[in-house]
Order: sequence, then C-alpha cells, then structure tokens
Amino acid sequence: MNIKKIMAGIMAAAMLFTSAGCSSRSNEKAKEAMEDSFDSYMSRVMNSKDASEYANKEAAYDVTPEQEEILRCMLKYSVYTIEESEASARKNEGSLTIKFKYPDVQTIADSYFSDEMEDLLDDIAHSSKAFFLKKTIDIDMVRDGDDWLVTKRADARLKKALQKIVEDIELEGYCGTPTGTSATGTSAMQLNMNRVGISFPTRDLMRWREDGERLEEGLNTLGYDTDLEFAGNDINLQRIQIMGMVESGCAVIIIAAIDPVSLNDVLDMAEENGVTVIAYDRIINDTATLDYYVTFDNYLLGAMQGQYIVEQLKLNSAPAGKIYNIEITAGDPSDPAAKLFYSGAYDVLMPYFSKGVLNVPSDQIDFSVTSTDAWSTDRARGRAENILGTYYRTATLPT
Repeated sequence: MNIKKIMAGIMAAAMLFTSAGCSSRSNEKAKEAMEDSFDSYMSRVMNSKDASEYANKEAAYDVTPEQEEILRCMLKYSVYTIEESEASARKNEGSLTIKFKYPDVQTIADSYFSDEMEDLLDDIAHSSKAFFLKKTIDIDMVRDGDDWLVTKRADARLKKALQKIVEDIELEGYCGTPTGTSATGTSAMQLNMNRVGISFPTRDLMRWREDGERLEEGLNTLGYDTDLEFAGNDINLQRIQIMGMVESGCAVIIIAAIDPVSLNDVLDMAEENGVTVIAYDRIINDTATLDYYVTFDNYLLGAMQGQYIVEQLKLNSAPAGKIYNIEITAGDPSDPAAKLFYSGAYDVLMPYFSKGVLNVPSDQIDFSVTSTDAWSTDRARGRAENILGTYYRTATLPT
C-alpha cells in the first residue's frame, strides 16, 4: 500500500475534469436508469411501503410480529451497496448484485427498541455480523417501456434472504461479548492492501458527486479497488458506511465528514483494525486517529468567489448611485473550512459594502448569523425564503 501514491492520486483526481465518452453509452444510460429504479424500489422496501410500482410482484414477509420488529429496525438503520451491475439496452434486461452493510446497533437500541426487546440487542449485533454482512443477493431486472422492474423471482429471492436473516438472529441467540473481538466489540479484520474506501456526504451536490467519481477513477487508474459511497447528508448513515468499509477490509478510507465531531468511535474502530484514514477537504476534529488531511486553500477559494462577484457585477466601474442588493449564506459553523470560505469572500467584498455599492437588506452579514448548520440545504432554503418574504416583498426582480 503506497500512501504517497494514493495521496497523489487524490489530488490529481480532485483537480481533473473528465469528459464522458464510450462506445457503450446506451448500455451505461440503461444501467443508470436501472440502478435508479432499483434504488426507488429498495427505498420503499426498507421503509415497509408498497413497492409494487417498481416490481412485477409486491413482496410480503412471512414473519412473526417479533421478527417483523427486528426486520423493520434493521432495515431502517442499515444500508445496501450495489456491488456489480450490468444492463443491455438492446435486450431490455439487466442484473445487480447487492450487499447489505452492518447497522449501527447502538443507534437502533437508543431510538427504536422497546424496553422489553433490549435483550435482543446482542443477538442483532453478533448475528448480523455472521449473516447480514456476508449476504450478497443477485437481482434480475427487466425494462418495461421507460421503467425498470424487479422480476418476480428476484423480488421473492430478496425477501426470502431478508427473512432468513431475522430468523437467524432469533435462533442463534448470541449473548455477551464473543471471543476474539476488539475493545469496541468488532472483530479484527483482514486488510485488503489494494482496497480504498471513499465516504462522501451526498450525491445530490455536483461538487461531491464529481469529486467522488474523479477520485474513484483516479484510484482505479492507479490500480486500486474502490468502494465509493454517498451518505445523503445523514450522519448515522455515514457512520454505518465507514464501519462497513472497515468490515470489508479497506486498507485506506478517504472521508469528507458530514459532521467533524461525530466519527470518533468509528475512527477508533478503523485504527484498531490498522486502517489508514484520510480526511478530504473537511478536517475531522477531536480525534488522535486521523492519519492525513488533504485540502485546498479555502481562504483563497472564498476570495475567488468574492472576486467573481466583483467582476460579474463590474463593481469597480459601477455608475454613481448604483446599488446592488446581495444576501450571504455561509457553511457549517463547526467546519473550519466554512469560516475560511466566508472570510476570503468577505475580505474581497468589504470595500464595496463600505462604499455602499453592495447592500444587504436583511443586515445579516456576520458569519454567526449567515452560517448553515450541517451544510443543510433545507435550512439554507428556509432562511432564504424567510429573507425574501421579509425584506424583498416590494422588490422588482430584474428581467
């Protein structure tokens, strides 16, 4: 495992703008559509909702009420990954291989279980390692018009596998801490020195999606196998994904943390298993187990954003009396990079605030009032809607 080589690959991939183009583009588009449909199907299955819209047959669980409660909580806090997938646009058929990841059992216990079921916690923790983690399931799909549907046989296979998991949990009856485990309760894993995990906040933002794909492509070019996962800005989901990467034997894990202070115990688990952890762009705080931190000059990036506003609005040549209204939205106050972004942009724009060329009608300028907890899109949108409704009611937007 050549860490310098990986670090060089990270920086090269992060700065690389790639263009797509391959002879099997139609099959790639079909594969993307198929995977999207399967994700929609699984989203409903794992939330105990009707999934018949995405399958030729609605699955039903033949389980006891107690087994159903175990199943529901496991699916609520667990995640799956698509290990392999392929699709043929010409034949209108495809297939996926999925694997489930280990749930954050303590989170399940704290927020889901009723008191009388707490004695099943150890059963879930240890049986899920024995069965849940290792279970891969093959899924066949067919295209029906513009839609991709899970076949009846695959739908039944998936439900049978999940039912078998909860039956195993109930029947195995593990109790106490098994022998051969670490202090955190995890078995020592065999590292795959050629495997790198990449844990990023969300696929929804182009920046993270493209950074992740470039990293994956760059590391693959260097000869490494990769496990790229996006957590949908869900802190617990990111914890689960990182635990799964450790469990799967990743020798290096690259993390862009959603919350810089919520991964300490997960990083302890990684350290105990000999995993090298690299923080990508966002520093992970309050831990001594972080091995490397790769980032950009975040103050300079903020200054570049501010300079872009200056140039696009031609503030240096603005006519006398011309005023531009602007509102400021900053990042997560717990992320040091967010304050650097803000400072870089503010230092460039401050002279134009002083001259009166730039005006903030809401008077919300300081970082403390413009920051956005957890980089939440919903919080930022809600604040923007409130500002527009309060300070811009009579404003006429330019055409």
